[in-house]
Amino acid sequence: MRRILNNIKEHHDVARKHLDKKLFLRVVIFIIIFIVMVGLIIFNVFENKIGILLASFGFLLGYTIGTLTGRVFKIRWNKKDKKVIARIDVIGFFILIPYLIFTFYRDQILENWLHGVLLTAFTFSLLAGIMLGRVVYLFSHIKKTLGDRGISV
Repeated sequence: MRRILNNIKEHHDVARKHLDKKLFLRVVIFIIIFIVMVGLIIFNVFENKIGILLASFGFLLGYTIGTLTGRVFKIRWNKKDKKVIARIDVIGFFILIPYLIFTFYRDQILENWLHGVLLTAFTFSLLAGIMLGRVVYLFSHIKKTLGDRGISV
């Protein structure tokens, strides 16, 4: 257990040192939202408000959306600050538009198939998957960017 905690501390120290504050905060917020959504999914599955298969489908669909929309931000090294930063580029902007449309009209799109509590529980699954997909995308690109600079994570 002590080794695991030391490993987490080392990763946290590397992240603090080599990540832009906004990017670090974005990752932390995504992780917190993911944890909360997973808790809500588990609660809804145990309360029989959503089946495990439908919750899993929503999670996998969300994960796919999250990894695709992870491209919204271009992860790169800032030579001046010597930190990894994330900025929106032109391609990211065009990915962001359909993602925002889906985000704002998600309930209207999904209510053709799901209603009431089931729709809410499915939305939790979808959001958990999206957050995990975004975090995995960010982690992989941050790790690659740091690795290109000889910084091990």
